[in-house]
Amino acid sequence: MAPPTSLPGSGRIQRTIPVILAGAISVYLILLVSPQKVVDSIARARLDWFLPASIAFVVASFYLDSAGLWVLFSRTVMRTPLREVLIVRAVTQFMGAVNLWLGQMGMAYYYSRRSNLPMTYLVGTFLLLFVVDLTDMFLFAGAVIGPTGTKFDTAFMISVAAGLMLLPLLLLGRRASEKRLGDLKEASLWYTKTGLRQLFAPTFLIPTADLLLLVFARVFRYPLRAFYVVIAMWSFHVDVPLGAGLVVACFTLLLGSIPLTPQGVGILQAAGLFFFESFGAPHDVLAALFAVSAATMAGHFLFGLYYLKGGLELMRTPPPAEPAG
Repeated sequence: MAPPTSLPGSGRIQRTIPVILAGAISVYLILLVSPQKVVDSIARARLDWFLPASIAFVVASFYLDSAGLWVLFSRTVMRTPLREVLIVRAVTQFMGAVNLWLGQMGMAYYYSRRSNLPMTYLVGTFLLLFVVDLTDMFLFAGAVIGPTGTKFDTAFMISVAAGLMLLPLLLLGRRASEKRLGDLKEASLWYTKTGLRQLFAPTFLIPTADLLLLVFARVFRYPLRAFYVVIAMWSFHVDVPLGAGLVVACFTLLLGSIPLTPQGVGILQAAGLFFFESFGAPHDVLAALFAVSAATMAGHFLFGLYYLKGGLELMRTPPPAEPAG
């Protein structure tokens, strides 16, 4: 009998590591700025601003994100009803509460089974989504970039200038691939031949018009998220100007999206302390970003409950698959 490839319980340990890491970073940050000051900041927060903004953000963010995923799957995997994407997105957010990539892999696994496409190809669709989201973040940052009055202005400018080259470089890479591989049928055979190539297949095989449609479908997510962070700062008495706040929020969210902890908890707060230090007291910044994380996770949980029945029905009787197009 072959020896086990992993120790018993190792999967459970791996799933709990992000939670432990988030807790450790959060406790360290709270102790760093004073637990009592964080509690006082929460007690005097403008909840009449924060709670309505949180409800609006959670709802708008969920449907905007789902619409972008619907475009992604419909153009690269198979035709799928928007309602199905809403259900799968909501249910897999439960897994995403543990780790962002775990939630995305849940969606990839579902659509891999639905479409009979390799799991590696479906993982590649999220690689494409990451590139698109990064492109949209820099497009938005480029639209609002300006002096923030912080020591990071030069770094922000250089990062945005480099980031704005991402989409042109992607289009040039796709053009070079088309010239090398010839027609779409030949390119499809080449990209789907091995697992490593399948990772890049969605990025290089999606028609250019559909790629630009996906960029447009996701472009409003970062303005929404950045504006929500600024409102949270105002609600917790962090006096940041709107323009500077949107720029700083972009880079805070970018670092917070690193998939090491549930919803970036701990990493988002550490990045916020670093970038927002010029605009308010550290305990106010920290309280605001913990409130943002709590509201986001609560929204994911509630949407997951709302669509749970539909998710169970999909598991029992998945609809027939249709090719993308």
